[in-house]
Amino acid sequence: MSFKGVQNFDPQINELACPTCRVDPSLVVEQSSWPGISDGKRPTKIQEEAIPHALQGKDLIGVAATGSGKTGAFVLPTLEALLKDSQERKSVQPFFVCVLSPTRELAIQIAEQFEALGSGIGVKCVVLVGGEDMLQQSIVLAKKRPHIIVGTPGRLADHLSNTKGFSLHALKYLILDEADRLLSMDFEKSLDEILKAIPKNRRTYLFSATMTNKVKKLQRACFKESRED
Repeated sequence: MSFKGVQNFDPQINELACPTCRVDPSLVVEQSSWPGISDGKRPTKIQEEAIPHALQGKDLIGVAATGSGKTGAFVLPTLEALLKDSQERKSVQPFFVCVLSPTRELAIQIAEQFEALGSGIGVKCVVLVGGEDMLQQSIVLAKKRPHIIVGTPGRLADHLSNTKGFSLHALKYLILDEADRLLSMDFEKSLDEILKAIPKNRRTYLFSATMTNKVKKLQRACFKESRED
């Protein structure tokens, strides 16, 4: 599998408008729909607070509303990690990042943003949501071997249980977006199944608009299973 940009990766990273929000220049694109980072202005509050910690290899818990720029807060550092990992390996690690979303519409939006920021380095992303043919999704997974999976918990759990040859045993990043909505839509069982199927040696990012008791419970479960430094 080829990965555009790996051989020419320049470890010298720019500072944007926030000296601590340092990401590789190949990931900074002109995209007017991205709040903060992409248009040359200061990063949004959640980006400014989360990205430096993410780039240091830490787990994240972020409380931020929809439209706050939180997607950029996890897309940029995970793409940076994928780029560096690929340089070190001299090859590309499929199934590097998994993002869980409460709705198919949000999953598609997140995937589009991964592809927009990762277009210069050839990122491959697959969306796994309900309402689509599982067999066709299985074929795409096998052929494309994506770096990024974005999906709803129910459909991802179905694939982990039923799609032959598919696993996330090499996963490096788990991201739960809008965790409060994930839990309000009765995805607890699917989330439990996913947490049991992925490695403990990973990074976990959890973003939520509110910190309910259910979200705190999920937080404890996620970070208990995640790697400790």
